[in-house]
Amino acid sequence: METHPLSLPEIVLIVGKNIPLWVPREQRYDVVVWLFKPKDLVAALSVNRLFYTTLTPLLWNVCAYPYDRSQKYLSSSYRGTLCRFRDVAADVFTKHSIHIRYLDLSRYEPHDLYSLNQLQLACTRLRELRLSHGVDVTNAGQLIRANPGLQLMRWKRYIKFLNEPEDLRVLFPLRQLRYLGLKGWAINPVYLHHILHNNANTLEEVELGEWSIVLRTPHMNEQWNGLDPSSLDLLTDEEQAEAVELIQGRSLLLPKVKTLHLLVKWSDTSRSTVCNLVRSFPALETLKIGFVDNELGMRLGKNLKETCPNLRSILNMMPAFDSGRVPMPGYDGISFIAGACAPGNLVHLELNRWEFDAKLADALVKHRNGLEILDVSLSDYHNIVHSFENVSKVLEKCTRLREFSMYNDSRLCKEHHASILLKGLKACRTLEWLTLVGFPFAGPDESDNEPQDEEQEGLETELDVPGGTTSTPPSELLPGWCRSENKNRGDLVAPTDTLKIMVSEAVGTLPAIKIIDLNNQRFEKTPFVSAQPQSQPQPQPLLPASPMTVMVLVDEEYEKQEEQDEEDLSEVSETSYYLHEHQRPDPQESILREKEERRVERQQDLGNEDGEEYQEVARDDEMVYEEVVAGEDQKGGEGEEEDDDNGDDAEFVPRSWEAVSDGYHSEYDLASPQGHNF
Repeated sequence: METHPLSLPEIVLIVGKNIPLWVPREQRYDVVVWLFKPKDLVAALSVNRLFYTTLTPLLWNVCAYPYDRSQKYLSSSYRGTLCRFRDVAADVFTKHSIHIRYLDLSRYEPHDLYSLNQLQLACTRLRELRLSHGVDVTNAGQLIRANPGLQLMRWKRYIKFLNEPEDLRVLFPLRQLRYLGLKGWAINPVYLHHILHNNANTLEEVELGEWSIVLRTPHMNEQWNGLDPSSLDLLTDEEQAEAVELIQGRSLLLPKVKTLHLLVKWSDTSRSTVCNLVRSFPALETLKIGFVDNELGMRLGKNLKETCPNLRSILNMMPAFDSGRVPMPGYDGISFIAGACAPGNLVHLELNRWEFDAKLADALVKHRNGLEILDVSLSDYHNIVHSFENVSKVLEKCTRLREFSMYNDSRLCKEHHASILLKGLKACRTLEWLTLVGFPFAGPDESDNEPQDEEQEGLETELDVPGGTTSTPPSELLPGWCRSENKNRGDLVAPTDTLKIMVSEAVGTLPAIKIIDLNNQRFEKTPFVSAQPQSQPQPQPLLPASPMTVMVLVDEEYEKQEEQDEEDLSEVSETSYYLHEHQRPDPQESILREKEERRVERQQDLGNEDGEEYQEVARDDEMVYEEVVAGEDQKGGEGEEEDDDNGDDAEFVPRSWEAVSDGYHSEYDLASPQGHNF
């Protein structure tokens, strides 16, 4: 007896894995948004018992609890895609928790509808676990002990709330972590040593995140293999015995860690302990660090230079603590950290600076043969010219740059400031992506009262609203460039025509340039076509029309054709003409007869020649009449009422076109602000 392939669990599982469960909605702000669409997979579960038992684990592979309706997108999976989850009843959640592999409790609060005690999670196959401050140590310990094979562990807490350093002991059973993230913790260095040592052979990324502090007591020695003698007098006998038992004189070495986050609160952290910690990561390639002063930068730079020869990326992040969200003068330690990289090794540098001084410029020029990505954010209100000159100096020397981003937070940038920056960009022959954000200056012929909302500006331009601002099309200002639908997230102010022209003249001719982001608009270079392409029919703008009007918009390219048979006419009409829903049947004789009758009736009703004008267009052996509404009173008409019904739509669209356009008025779900990949 032959066995049907769909009676084998292995075949059914392969079929289920090819059923789309996460559907990409669209790409906005360079983030791919994935929506949870279980309809097809749920339908497959109802085929028979074999399909149900085999495919149910796929449905529950990734889960988050609770579902926050104000934040529909949660970070999931080891690769950091954004996914959407739906709320689930507690009993259903408990029943199927055995199948969960990726569990996200990062938004759990103690006052949620169902507590973790009521859920009674039976997860034993977890690979990734994310916890919030609302998850108590008891529940967290149960999940961790039941899943010793966790590969990702991220736990966020708050220093200002109850946060005992001893709670870190619940992580001791883990032995296979690839990512460890501790945010908002008061970290005992002895416990941190034990956790890192247990996962030394597998860890690839370590994060000591926002508001975390590393306790000053006990204090680790330089080799991180024991306590510093100066801290022994501050510890009790029990604490000393515990430290000796956990450390056991073992030096800390993590050969696979390539990314380190040091976004700690330095004012309350043992600086020497953390500076010595970086010596335990010999394969470090990426360092993400907050604002550091000169003294701390020198100590970190010295250790990085001695022990981390592969350091290639330095990201100077902006945490919301210590000196606020704006870097303050004197936090120049990043210059010493950048100097820790061997000449030519630094590839990616992200800076959040108060100013860009000459010392930092000289440090970056040493990496001119390797630097490919440079991201600069400045907040200086006083030395803008010097900062821009130093950035321009770096651009002139680092001719291998592929991506350059400039965020100007001072809001004092003028035209001559931007010209200094663009002068240096002309030397970057390999530049592919340029981003300029925070350049709100206006040219001599541009009004300071231009609309800030680009969508409203486009609405006024397209509909020719009296008093509206007319914007020059990008194709005229930037020859060879087109406006991208994927609007850049970065600024609420649309770029002025002056800025567009300056940037186009400076970098528009660079051979490798592909994308330019100006404030909140993105422009992409149109591909070069050697052969002269045949011009495609362009639809005419849609005009308000009454239900009794038969409107035929004659294509300009179609008028130039000398011969056209009925088949081509029908084909072009489907693609190039927008026909009103009340249009009569296609035969030309019927159309001409009906239009002639209406023309006579309207002339009798109006009784004058100023109301409407009819133009007759002759083409070979056929005649097409085009109606032109010239009166301002008739211009509003019923079309404006339909436009109001469309809500936020920028232009009038006949109802017949709405019916055939696929998703023209579909809603767009906006992703939450980008966070970390994990």
